Amino acid sequence: MNSFNEKIVVVTGPSRGLGRETALRLAAEGATVVVHFGRHGDQAAEVGCAIRAVGGRAILVGGDLSTVDGVAISTRISTPPSPRKRARRASTCWLPRPA
Repeated sequence: MNSFNEKIVVVTGPSRGLGRETALRLAAEGATVVVHFGRHGDQAAEVGCAIRAVGGRAILVGGDLSTVDGVAISTRISTPPSPRKRARRASTCWLPRPA
């Protein structure tokens, strides 16, 4: 039994190192991982794709948490398109458009 099933966790700084490993581990334990990034969106997207590639659930959110505007942007979580729209896309991993 995975202890994080049906849980949503936010991991800040998951682009590399300990943050990346934490995000991947929590996803392996069954959590939906909100992958938050400030400056390294491309690396965060790779983490999100790695989570999804093994059947996990990941949501990418960007913003500077040191500012009020950045926090406001971060609260607008992107959701993936419907399965029908995903099937029409050539890519294997959906990435949100920048806000």
